[in-house]
Amino acid sequence: MRVQKLHARVFGPLRDLELALDPGVVLVFGPNESGNSSFRSALETLLYGFEPAARDAHPLVRFDPSAGDLWLEAELLSDAGELTGVERVLQASGKLRTRGEGGDFVGMRQGNSALPWVADLPRALFRAVYSLELEQLAALDAGIRV
Repeated sequence: MRVQKLHARVFGPLRDLELALDPGVVLVFGPNESGNSSFRSALETLLYGFEPAARDAHPLVRFDPSAGDLWLEAELLSDAGELTGVERVLQASGKLRTRGEGGDFVGMRQGNSALPWVADLPRALFRAVYSLELEQLAALDAGIRV
């Protein structure tokens, strides 16, 4: 499974940001406070749900309480070639809806659980791997120079 598109309506400093992600490796870099960690956190939230799942306790709500609900949408492509839309919204608590290819998000938002594709991958492992810094990535292969 891979993320094809990410739309951060409101997610901390990410506002009305829509990204189409390359099918290969996506490397995000930039100076401190430029949104790198928020981007990684948005991907994690799409896959695993809001943590914490209570609006009053979530640090990105405190970033700008007047911005409204934290809201992410994405299109995910399964290994079988199926396209699924995912919507995560943090109101009083975290909520999830999914849709098939070309469909609309309909019905009530449900729970805050992890998506089936990542149910066997611990959240802490995802966070550790996708939070590696450039020097840590380079250390994985002695042939890479930073």
